[in-house]
Amino acid sequence: SNPNFSFNFPPGLSIIAVGAMPAAPDSNRIADILGIGPDDNINLAAWDTSVAGGAYVLWSETPGHALFTQALGRAWWLRSDRPILVNISGQAAPGADFQVPVPAGWSLWGNPYTVRLDFAATEVTGIGQGTPVDLTTSNQLGYARDYAWGYDPFTNSYRLITGTSLPFATQFIDPG
Repeated sequence: SNPNFSFNFPPGLSIIAVGAMPAAPDSNRIADILGIGPDDNINLAAWDTSVAGGAYVLWSETPGHALFTQALGRAWWLRSDRPILVNISGQAAPGADFQVPVPAGWSLWGNPYTVRLDFAATEVTGIGQGTPVDLTTSNQLGYARDYAWGYDPFTNSYRLITGTSLPFATQFIDPG
């Protein structure tokens, strides 16, 4: 038997991620997980880094696109006229380290866990040194910034996420 996980997404515009993989591989389409269909007043957008310079892909135009399948760490913009409660039976990300590929440039990614992610604990690998380094070191070496931006649907604005203690920033990325 698989554990059950719940994620709650508010109406309006949000960046969402689902921190679990469905037990049945044939039920990994994000629209099925969210319980939405083409007649709903709901849309999703994914950022496609395989296109030169990146581009958004809309679910309403290409619902079969590979970016609209669930993967731990994958995120989408969600615009909905109603709250969405997701109950998923499946497997969460491993409790140990979990790698999310982040290509150069702007990326859209989500928390792969079912619990808050401490951004200060994030490490960067694959930068030519052979061993993971913390965000501060990676920033000093010029490989990755030591901050990110999260979208706050309640204020309809972005919020700084950083591993350092700043009064106007947060250090945690919530699940979902």
